[in-house]
Amino acid sequence: VADAINHARVTNTIKVLNASLKDDFGIKTPTIAVCGLNPHAGEDGLLGQEEIDIIQPVIDNLKQLGLDLIGACSADSVFTEQMRSKYDAVVTMY
Repeated sequence: VADAINHARVTNTIKVLNASLKDDFGIKTPTIAVCGLNPHAGEDGLLGQEEIDIIQPVIDNLKQLGLDLIGACSADSVFTEQMRSKYDAVVTMY
């Protein structure tokens, strides 16, 4: 999976989801959680560089464009009942 992740694909996926949440589900300002690829979202590079090199820069760039994004989130916590009410959708890397 790591070889398939790049800036363009992650950016496009998040933008398509954001547009769908607006257009298809009527959510005016969707909040999207973005998971990291590696366990615990990479632990600051200890478990992989994809979050540092690709995922977080994409999140930061899209936030500057006005998207409401949370992440890079750890996949083991993003789907807990406590967290699910904080966003409208989740982007995962698998």
